[in-house]
This record gives sequence, structure tokens and C-alpha cells, in this order.
Amino acid sequence: FVDDNREDKWVEYYESGKVKKEGNCVDGKSDCKVVSYYESGKVKGEGNCIDRKQEGKYVEYYESGKVFFEQNFVDGKLEGKSVCYDEDRNITDEDIYKEGVCVEMCEGDED
Repeated sequence: FVDDNREDKWVEYYESGKVKKEGNCVDGKSDCKVVSYYESGKVKGEGNCIDRKQEGKYVEYYESGKVFFEQNFVDGKLEGKSVCYDEDRNITDEDIYKEGVCVEMCEGDED
């Protein structure tokens, strides 16, 4: 408890014992900041969850620390622009999402 509010921290580990993913939840709710890591310890991705659903900006990184992709979530679904980059920060893919469905610039994403 911190200032009479429950705070939870959870951690997942690689088999090696190094931290793979961790989250901090505040006020006894399932509103969390989640960070994942490469086995080297460098940050792999970070974002937020509300009521166990992704919410807001999510960023994933190359192990070098450069941004690999950026996405936005609303109520657990992709929303707005999703952008992928190469390690030189050149855009390699861009898609527009509405309620979790790609609606623009979706070429190459068909199954």
C-alpha cells in the first residue's frame, strides 16, 4: 500500500532469470504501465493497460534502442496510425486503424 492505495507490481522472467516483462498497477485497479525487455535487459516495448486492455500509445524498440514501431490503442483495439521504422528511422510501413481494423494503407497485410 502507498498512501492507503493498493499498488501491485508483477514481473515475468526469462528462463535465465532475467526480467522479461513487468507492470505496475495503481489504486487497486487494473490500470497498469507495462514494460517488456530483451533478455539483454534493454527495453523492448512499453505501453499502458486499462481494465486489462491496451490503451494509449504503445512503442516497441529494436535492441539498439531505436523505435521499431508505434501504435495507438483505444479499449484494447488499434486506433489511428500504426508506423514501422527501420533502424535508420525510415518508415517501412504505415497503416490506419479504426476499432482494430486496418482501413487505409493496408497493402501487404492480407492473409
